[in-house]
Amino acid sequence: MGQPKTIAVFSGKGGVGKTTIAAALGTLAGGTLIDADPQASLAIWGDRRQLPHPVILELALSRVATRLAQINEPVVIDTPGVLAGAVLEALRAVDLIVVPVLFDQLNIDVLQQTLDTAELAGTQTVLLPNRVHHRTAATSVTKELQEYGLPVCPIPVRERASYRDCWADGLSAAEVAGAGQQDFADIWAWIQEVV
Repeated sequence: MGQPKTIAVFSGKGGVGKTTIAAALGTLAGGTLIDADPQASLAIWGDRRQLPHPVILELALSRVATRLAQINEPVVIDTPGVLAGAVLEALRAVDLIVVPVLFDQLNIDVLQQTLDTAELAGTQTVLLPNRVHHRTAATSVTKELQEYGLPVCPIPVRERASYRDCWADGLSAAEVAGAGQQDFADIWAWIQEVV
């Protein structure tokens, strides 16, 4: 138990909210952020935010393990939304994989491919329901995702316009005042308990 040193936010499918979640978890971890996604959205956000240390852009996934060995603080990595290249090597180098899951049939249909890759990595993996509609009961989403046999965060990331709006100001979803901020604080606390 305790805070993991390194977290990869990973999905083999793009558009599931990896970057938003990586920024929020990185803010809460208070450590280094690594952007390993060729789109470099996290690095661009980091420039806008003017962090004390910039977000590290490391597109060579095969170098992630070497990079992690050079950092002596918590690290959150935003991974590319593809099951290609040296992603498996990068996932083997971290303490925890957080898989954001959009709870719709399109995303559920391809979730198993992501989980197969995480299993090959041999790294502890958890599921984080993302962009859950405010009228959807968290318990129903959690119950269905538990069928995959992995820990499922009981606090979903809700669909909130403020998460999109804060990006322009260089803020993470964990820093938006209100219920969303509390949700991410609770998600972070859960992650620390599970690992």
